[in-house]
Amino acid sequence: LKKGDTITLVISKGPQLEEFPVPFFVGQPIDKVREQLKGPWPLTCTDADIEWVDSDEDEGIITWQSIDGGATAKEGDTIKFKVSN
Repeated sequence: LKKGDTITLVISKGPQLEEFPVPFFVGQPIDKVREQLKGPWPLTCTDADIEWVDSDEDEGIITWQSIDGGATAKEGDTIKFKVSN
């Protein structure tokens, strides 16, 4: 590289993340849903994203989700849940 040489830079916006409709998880067992998040639904959900709440539902059933079912999300988005205890 010499003084005066032209350098061409290509700047990426990062990986193109897939968008997809979020399923309706309310009413499903949290264990089953967390397994699905490892496969067909590439959303992020850690233990800190789950709030255990008193509910009339059976233990372990999702009562609320932070991204509405049918809404669009991108791969890697975080979803939070309220789950009956």
